[in-house]
Amino acid sequence: TITLKEIYMGKRNLLSRIKPDLIVQFVELLKEIKDPRYIDFLLNMCHCDGSPMPAIQEMISDGLFERAPELLPVCTVQKIKNVNSSASSVLVGEAAKSPAKLAAEVSFEKKRESPVAMFYRRNSASN
Repeated sequence: TITLKEIYMGKRNLLSRIKPDLIVQFVELLKEIKDPRYIDFLLNMCHCDGSPMPAIQEMISDGLFERAPELLPVCTVQKIKNVNSSASSVLVGEAAKSPAKLAAEVSFEKKRESPVAMFYRRNSASN
């Protein structure tokens, strides 16, 4: 992994040739082994000399959402009354719930859902 990282680091031409199957392979490895080197490799593929690589960023996020959503952090927004003002939103982490189960429970004012909640709701219905 370190050798692969060094081969691609700073080489926009090589990075632009990365195919989704390489990203999927590292997502699957990360899912099975959870080695920090795989995260480091994927993070380093996201940019080249300080410039973002949006196509690779999209491949990585798609790979994580589709193949390993359990690796992503999960948060919900709970509405509470703030004593000092009318502001009322607080982020609360809920790692104990699965993303699909959480997405089924999450709704916002006026019955709007976040894009992430809609994604999980759609995908949990098909599973």
